[in-house]
Amino acid sequence: MSGRVSEADRWLSKMLERGFVLDNSSFTLIINMFCEKGLVGRASWCFDKMIRMGVKPNLINFTTMINGLCKRGSIKQAFEMLEEIVRKGWKPNVYTQSIRLPTFPPNMFCEKGLVGLVLLQERQKKMKESEKLFEFAVRAGLIPTKETYTSMICGHCRDGNIASAVMYFQRMGDHGCAPDSIIYGALMSGLCKDEKLEEARRLYDTMMDKALSPCEVTRLTLAYKYCMKDDSAAAMVMLERLEKKLWIRTVNTLVRKLSSDKKVGIAALFFHKLVDNDQNVDRVTLADTDDLTSIVSLISPPSPFSRRSLCQFRLQGPH
Repeated sequence: MSGRVSEADRWLSKMLERGFVLDNSSFTLIINMFCEKGLVGRASWCFDKMIRMGVKPNLINFTTMINGLCKRGSIKQAFEMLEEIVRKGWKPNVYTQSIRLPTFPPNMFCEKGLVGLVLLQERQKKMKESEKLFEFAVRAGLIPTKETYTSMICGHCRDGNIASAVMYFQRMGDHGCAPDSIIYGALMSGLCKDEKLEEARRLYDTMMDKALSPCEVTRLTLAYKYCMKDDSAAAMVMLERLEKKLWIRTVNTLVRKLSSDKKVGIAALFFHKLVDNDQNVDRVTLADTDDLTSIVSLISPPSPFSRRSLCQFRLQGPH
């Protein structure tokens, strides 16, 4: 303990030994000080001592302890305190709203506090516990934020439980939450892994209609999945909705990936489109394309990358 905390701790012990009676305000200051310094064990001792002395804890005391327990990772104890708050019929106030965990951005919490625990459980890959906490929070009248839904959806997608992820996605509107690119991307990736390409495509189109830009991993994953099912037409139509810069970047990567997977015919189709749209084709794409000779030979009419150009490129190497 730091000097001031140690001094305060000594004074507290002396006061209690001499029979001094502390009120709620005094205990609140002391408990808050211990929690801020990470001395949750000592804060818990003060909290229990306060109750034994007949001083009734209030919502601020509970909130301070919950905050400290969350920071320490004592989820079970924190949840028990939250249940006690609900049993007492208390409504979270501005103090409860200030609950924070050190590893999360400030906004990643329920508007009224409780659902912050859901996020910690998800990070610890305990989705069943996260669901219980989520439902408990909603029953208690707390309002999940978009960040809370993001945590639930991403966690379920990570675990391959796409049905549950979709269910939480559909519930977002119940609490006035609108999905963003992160949520769409997580759900689309999960659907692609589950080979549900049409559902993923509908989400992609919805994103584009809402002027939300899918990240490179999301757009590449969906296009690649279509190509692996020999549906290059669907992949091309899908990518055509991108602005030119994003289109070129995505197709560059897609050509390299298809080539490495020996999908030379489809890679050639995209390479031809790439040359038509970008005369300065990325040399990294050319250098990383294992079957470049085969791809160029499949392009008709011949592209600017003739066999002579190809030989020169290979002799010179990528810049």
